[in-house]
Amino acid sequence: MDSPCLFDHPFFSADSHWQAEGWYVEQGGAVVTCGGGAAVRHQDGLWLIDTELRLLLINQPDMVLSLSYAMEEPQEGEPDCFWSADSVPAGSLNGRISVVGDALVSVGFSDDGTHGLTETMILTDDDTYESRGLITKEGDVIGRWAVTLTAVS
Repeated sequence: MDSPCLFDHPFFSADSHWQAEGWYVEQGGAVVTCGGGAAVRHQDGLWLIDTELRLLLINQPDMVLSLSYAMEEPQEGEPDCFWSADSVPAGSLNGRISVVGDALVSVGFSDDGTHGLTETMILTDDDTYESRGLITKEGDVIGRWAVTLTAVS
């Protein structure tokens, strides 16, 4: 990538699907296995991304964290753009995603500033990203994750 932009990243390819596997650390420090995925589609000048991460909890029902993003399709060559999302458990979020070389860096907050979301996705090959992120509530980290995203044919 000579001059990286959002269009350069395979994650944003129309109708792409990604499988996620890794681990999640809850606020109390418990580490649990997680899995899920992401689906990307382009529609009416928007990039729409639906994500789901299922936490495989011990001795209780699994918990599902979901996030549905909408981004206006950026101009060709643009390295960043704004996004809005609805999430469980943080509610509505707004943020910005930027390309930094082989990485996507995203930061967002709820309208009232109570919740925050930070994520970095590093492209390791054309079909794989390493995602690291955390979610905060009132400045305290309430969850963090390390997930590998693999393209699904």
